[in-house]
Amino acid sequence: MIGNAFKFTPEGAVRVSTHLAADGRAALTVEDTGIGIAPEFMGRLFTPFVQEDQRLNRDYGGAGLGLALVRRLTDAMGGEVQVTSEKGRGTTFRVLLPAVLPTPDASPFGA
Repeated sequence: MIGNAFKFTPEGAVRVSTHLAADGRAALTVEDTGIGIAPEFMGRLFTPFVQEDQRLNRDYGGAGLGLALVRRLTDAMGGEVQVTSEKGRGTTFRVLLPAVLPTPDASPFGA
């Protein structure tokens, strides 16, 4: 997600943040002011080897696997991927994962 944010933001900004969400899940947010994603493509966003515009492969590189891998890994960890975007204005991806908080007596090196 971070690589895509930089790749598809030729001008503007990319912001990456982490926090504990209100529902107790760990959140990773990647926001950019890049080219954005068309609403009609959102349903295919996480499909392997698919890009919004096949010319993007030539212009920006890549095989269309990154977001499919993000979705699969997030699903495997019991999480969720959220995305909002506006064509020409940028995209925000948020990955929410179950948070595992250490107990006060837990050793970081195991038992």
